This record gives sequence, C-alpha cells and structure tokens, in this order.
Amino acid sequence: MAQFKVQIKGLNKLNTAFKKSPKIVFTNLSMAVKTSINIIRPMMVRNAPVDTSKLRQNIYARTSGLKGEVGPNLKITPYAIYVHEGTRPHIIRAVNKKVLADTKRGIIFGPVVHHPGTRPNPFVKRTAEEAVEPVNQIFRRAADKIADDLTK
Repeated sequence: MAQFKVQIKGLNKLNTAFKKSPKIVFTNLSMAVKTSINIIRPMMVRNAPVDTSKLRQNIYARTSGLKGEVGPNLKITPYAIYVHEGTRPHIIRAVNKKVLADTKRGIIFGPVVHHPGTRPNPFVKRTAEEAVEPVNQIFRRAADKIADDLTK
C-alpha cells in the first residue's frame, strides 16, 4: 500500500494561534461585555421613571469576566419591581400611626387608603429591547477581531 505525506503550509502558525485562542477569545468577549454594559446602563437610567429619581440613581452595572449585570439595586429600591410590573388596586392601612399622611405636601389621608393601583412601567424590558441591536454590533465586532487575531 502506498503512503502519502501531506504537508500543510503554515501549520505551525495555526497551532500557535490555537494555543493562544482561549486567551484571545476571553479577552475580546470580556471587553465586549464591558462595552455592552457601559451602553445599557445609561439607556436604563434614561428609561426609568423621572418621578422616582432614587430609582434612576441606583441603577447599577457590574461585570465579571464574561458576565455582565445592569439593573435597579433592589436593596435600596425594593419598589422597583412594582414600578416595572405595576400594582393591582389595594388597601393601605396605617400601622405605626393613627393616620396616613403626606407630610411633605401636608395632606392627611386617614387610617385607610384605597389605592387604585399603578400602571406598569417596564423600563427594564424597554431597555433590553433597545439594547439588542447595539449589543449585537459590539459582539459582531468582537467576533471579527477574534478571527483577525487568530489569523495573525
């Protein structure tokens, strides 16, 4: 039986590129995550309701490797979920005082308030929808850079 020897030009270069590939991929993708987070956070701040500036001020962004998070800090603004999802009509009762009042505006409501509920303001969802195309572009550029770096 005849033997054939196949020699691939540039094989050493390709082997070197494959050895470097995990680092190249991780570096480029983690940069894409950071860039995306830096774009998404201002979008979410802009989409959060104006009348709850505390909510806007407490939208956090953090990255760790290939993971990124953006959202309202629920420890500081636990009501963010109610802003986002809305509330059904409900009763509010005075607990520590005899009556409920808005001391800033000088309004006394009484011992019980029949709250009509609030409409949802899905600012997180809106932000996610707005971010799809810019984030896709960031990751497309990262993929192109990975391909370029692997062929050097």
